[in-house]
Amino acid sequence: MWKLLTTKLTKTLVIIVLGTLTHTSHAEGFMKKKVSFDSNNDTIVGNLFLPENYDPRQKLPAVIITGAWTTVKEQMPTNYAKEMTARGFTTLVFDFRGWGESSGTIKYYEDPHSKTQDIISAANFLLTQNVIDNK
Repeated sequence: MWKLLTTKLTKTLVIIVLGTLTHTSHAEGFMKKKVSFDSNNDTIVGNLFLPENYDPRQKLPAVIITGAWTTVKEQMPTNYAKEMTARGFTTLVFDFRGWGESSGTIKYYEDPHSKTQDIISAANFLLTQNVIDNK
């Protein structure tokens, strides 16, 4: 059973999916592109996943996947990104400011306010990508 929670954040629709994903046999069929974007004057580094059979004329729904507060993009977020990509979504995973490959003056500091801002920045970045259906 899926529950969808939506909220409007600075002109960006964010959908939070709560549920359990079952592993699919085709979860490895994807293209991965390293991306970066700004969040409050720091550089956020992420990976954008597309289905391997993606046709550039298509516009896909998009999902931002983050992990638990103390994780980096290569951990749980990438596993979920592969599963959602196998289901036809464009997915974005990223390292929060100060974590992993992203820049930040304080490393590995838990700051929910900054991390929320990073999620908003990620959503705004996705809106600039030609691959997504932003309607």
